[in-house]
Amino acid sequence: MQLQPVTMRFIARKEGIALPPEEIFRDPLLSCRLAVRYLAYLQRAYRGDIDLALMAYNAGPTRVNNILEQQERDFSPFDGYPRNVRRRWRILRAHPALARAQTAPQGG
Repeated sequence: MQLQPVTMRFIARKEGIALPPEEIFRDPLLSCRLAVRYLAYLQRAYRGDIDLALMAYNAGPTRVNNILEQQERDFSPFDGYPRNVRRRWRILRAHPALARAQTAPQGG
């Protein structure tokens, strides 16, 4: 999961996370955590509509919002991304190693 530096700073500030400039590209775990938080932020902004949130994650919220304001809403330039994410998610969930990890006992 990748974020543009401006988006990464935005979500870090919104989440109250101090983000030194040199950490933006250095820490992949931090990048993933911020990306997950950004996607959750978008999902809340689009009232739980994960497809709109994924389109906004990929194309930017301004583009999605502009389409939402139009009388004839044409998401076709962006609707392939949510389908692709869902397809890949199904593939990952079906992977035996991931299935074992999901059923493994917690704690320890």
